[in-house]
Amino acid sequence: MIEADSTERSELFRPEVLIYRREKTISSAVISQSSAVKTMVWCSIGLMCLALLVLCLIRYKETESARGILEHKSPSQQIKSPNSAVVALVTVTEGELVDKGQTLMTLSTVILNGSGESQQSSTIRRLRLKEESLETQLVMDERLYKAESERHSLSIAALALTISGFELEADLLAKQEMLSRNNIQALEQLLNSSNISRSQFDRELLKHLGIERERNSVEGKAHAAKSKLEDGTLQQELLVLDYEDKQLKVSNEVQQLANEIVDLYQQTSISIQALESGVVASLAVETGASVSAGQMLLTILPNQQSLQATIFVPSRLIGKIHTEQELLLEFDAFPISKFGYTSASVIMISTGSLDPRETLLPVPGLNEPVFKVIAELEKHYVEGPETFPLVSGIQFSADFVMEDLSLLEFIFKPVLKLKGKIL
Repeated sequence: MIEADSTERSELFRPEVLIYRREKTISSAVISQSSAVKTMVWCSIGLMCLALLVLCLIRYKETESARGILEHKSPSQQIKSPNSAVVALVTVTEGELVDKGQTLMTLSTVILNGSGESQQSSTIRRLRLKEESLETQLVMDERLYKAESERHSLSIAALALTISGFELEADLLAKQEMLSRNNIQALEQLLNSSNISRSQFDRELLKHLGIERERNSVEGKAHAAKSKLEDGTLQQELLVLDYEDKQLKVSNEVQQLANEIVDLYQQTSISIQALESGVVASLAVETGASVSAGQMLLTILPNQQSLQATIFVPSRLIGKIHTEQELLLEFDAFPISKFGYTSASVIMISTGSLDPRETLLPVPGLNEPVFKVIAELEKHYVEGPETFPLVSGIQFSADFVMEDLSLLEFIFKPVLKLKGKIL
C-alpha cells in the first residue's frame, strides 16, 4: 500500500523535480528582475554623474562691489602761446585726433618798425655784418701769421747757417791752436837751449794767444747764435699758439653769431606741437588773430585708449584686494542685460584713505572712508546691440572677484566653513 502510494506521487512530478528534491532538501527563493528596471537604475547613476560633472565644471565668481568712475590716465594739455605773436596758420580742427609731435598751428612773431622793416630782420642784418667782419679778421690774421711765421723760419734758417759757419771756423781755429801749441813747446825747448832769442819766442807766443783768443771769440759767437736760435724757435712756437688761440676765439664768436641768427629766424615762426597724442577739445584762436604771451591757444584731451578705472573701495574690503586681481565693471549708462560686464584688473592700490566728508570725490553716495584703487581696462568700448566707445566721466559699479568657485564648492561652502568649529 505504501509502495503504491509512493509510486503514484512520483508519477505526479517530472523526473527532474524529483532529482532536485533528492539532491537539495532546503530550498531558496530566486529573485527575477526585468531588463527595464536595470536600465532605469543605470540611467539614474549616469544622470547623477553628469550632474556632478556639470557642478564641477560650471564656475561661480563670488564678488564684492564698490563704486567708481572712468578717468584719463594723464591730464589734458592746456597749450599756451610762448610769445606775443600772430596766428599764421591753424592746421587742426576741434574733435580731430592728433599724434605726439604733430604741428597744431604756426605763430608769426614778425613786428615791423616805423620804416616797414621787421625788428628781427634789422637785428639779423646787424649780426650778419659783424659775422662778416669777424670772418675778414680771420683771413687777415691768417695772412699775418703766415708772413710772421715765414719771417721766423728765415731767421731760424739764417741762424742755423751762421752757427754752422761758427762751428766750422771754431774747428779750424782749434786745429791751428793745436799746431801753435806744439810749435810753442818746441820753441820753448829751443829757448831753454839758447838756440832762439826771447823776442822770437814772445812773438810766436803772441800769435798762439791770438789764435786761442780768436777761437774763444768764435765759440762765444756760436753759443750766442745758438741762444738766438732757441729763442727764435720758442718765438715761432708761441706765434703758432697765439694764432690758434685767436682763431679759436674768433671762430667761437662767429659760431655764436650764427646761432643767434638761426634763433632769430626761428623766432619769426613758432611751431606749436602736441606734447602727447589726444583729441583737440577746443580751439581758442583762429588764423590771423593776435595773441599775447601766455594766452590759451587750444586744449587737447587724451584719447580714449588712455582711460583707467578709478574705484573707491570701502575700508572693510581693502584687505581682500591685491594687484592683478580681476574685477567686473557694470556701467550705469550700459545695462548688463544688453552690454554685459567689462573686465579689468587692479594695477595700483593707494596706501592712504579718503574721507568723503572731508574730501570732494567724483563719485556721489559714499558715506564711509574709502581707498583709491586704479584698474586697467581690458577694452575701451562696450558691445551689445551696438558698439559704444567708453569716455571719461562714466560711473560704474565694480565687482571684485574674491573667489572663483565651482558650483559644487559653492553649494558645500556653508558646510566647509564649519570645519574646525564642530568637535
